Amino acid sequence: MRLNGKRISPAGAHKRSVLLAIEDVTQRHEQAEARYQRMFETAKDGMMICDVETEKIVDVNPFFLDLLGVQRDQVIGRGLGELEAFQTAREAATIVAEAAAHELVRRDGLSLRGVNGRQIEVDILANRYVLGSRPVVQINLRDVTTRTQAIKELRESEARFRLFVESVRDYALFQLDPNGLISSWNIGAEHQLGYTEAEIIGQPFERIFTAADVTAGSPETEMENARTKGTSLDERWHVRKDGSIFFANGALTAIRDSSGRLRGFSKIMRDIAESHRAELRFKDQEQKLRASLAEKEALLKEIHHRVKNNLQVIASLLDLQSEFLDQADSRGVLLEMKTRVRAIAAIHEVLYTATDFSRIDFHNFVEKLAQDVVAVHRRHATQVEIEIHAESILLDMTQAVPCGLIVNELLTNALKHAFPKGRSGKVNVSFGSDRDHWLLEVSDDGIGLPAEIDPEHVNSMGFHLIQLLGQQLGGNLEVIREGGTRFTLRFPRNA
Repeated sequence: MRLNGKRISPAGAHKRSVLLAIEDVTQRHEQAEARYQRMFETAKDGMMICDVETEKIVDVNPFFLDLLGVQRDQVIGRGLGELEAFQTAREAATIVAEAAAHELVRRDGLSLRGVNGRQIEVDILANRYVLGSRPVVQINLRDVTTRTQAIKELRESEARFRLFVESVRDYALFQLDPNGLISSWNIGAEHQLGYTEAEIIGQPFERIFTAADVTAGSPETEMENARTKGTSLDERWHVRKDGSIFFANGALTAIRDSSGRLRGFSKIMRDIAESHRAELRFKDQEQKLRASLAEKEALLKEIHHRVKNNLQVIASLLDLQSEFLDQADSRGVLLEMKTRVRAIAAIHEVLYTATDFSRIDFHNFVEKLAQDVVAVHRRHATQVEIEIHAESILLDMTQAVPCGLIVNELLTNALKHAFPKGRSGKVNVSFGSDRDHWLLEVSDDGIGLPAEIDPEHVNSMGFHLIQLLGQQLGGNLEVIREGGTRFTLRFPRNA
């Protein structure tokens, strides 16, 4: 029951009266005990009740038994010092007496020993109160093993990171607060910029910038870029403590907490002055080399141009000389020599407009050559059509010249002999390749070679030249006399 009393007699009365109120709180008391018991049984902290006078354990909750891995009968009626788990934490054995004297006692980070020697880190809170008529001490144990291990690992990680940062000498590593004041400084920053940590901490970021960059607002721009984009990259000149400058590249990165709030910036910077100077020297040398190469290319073009012009002059002289000869055979010889000279001149004309002076686009060359040959011998075959089927192949000069002369000889022979008395027809020139060989073919649908002519043994300057040039290319010449004449030269691509 609950009893309340109050004096109600008026002041100065002879008799004194007291009003007593008696309330039955049995049900309320039972409900409170039930609620407490449910909390006690379901709590996620280990809990035990100890008698103040005997310092013996009178009750424990299930979580306490699970935490230490013991049975209830191994705990009830025993003192803390008698439990194996508490024998490694002597300061915990006296906690009941301390709580009885001071009402509330706290111990953090105590190490207890669970089943099989497992170490358990706990925080302990003990408080004294009266249970019924008996004073007791309730001890709560909170398992902080995971938290303690995480804190330990974090501290070790921070220590390793700090050791790493402090040991880096080739890179300047430092941090800024959100206002741009330097808050940390490693040995690499001291080595590159000359300031000790004590001298630079608390100084503005702009301290390491040149006066021109400070005036231009470069420090603020770099921080703003890092703030909005996450990271700001730059290459610029910086100033050391002694006033000297050096060229460095760097990255400024914004540091934010889990909520996204800006906590500061981290800066990584490296002196690249030597590599910058080397790059400038390389660019200077590259420019000189390009200028020299351009000069040589211009010179080589001029040489090809002059060679072509000189060959054209020789061809004109041969043409002029033929006008002073009476014999048709002599004039024919000079004319053949003229076409050969013009064939070589055509190569130099193509090379003059090319970007690669060691190789020639054989398709362009054959088209130019065919035009020249037709221009010289059109009167022999006015109704003849020339078709070119040459791939756009870059042919080495050592192969292009012999091939050009062979095409010149075969085209000339076809136009002169395959289509007599204005006969119409067609001459095909093709050039291609297979895996290992080039294939050059000149064919016509004219009257064909007479049966008595053997190209390999005929006493003709043209055929003799074709044989020699084919041998020079390491090739094999095949002649087919069906429906005209077809010459096929097959020679190695790597000749």
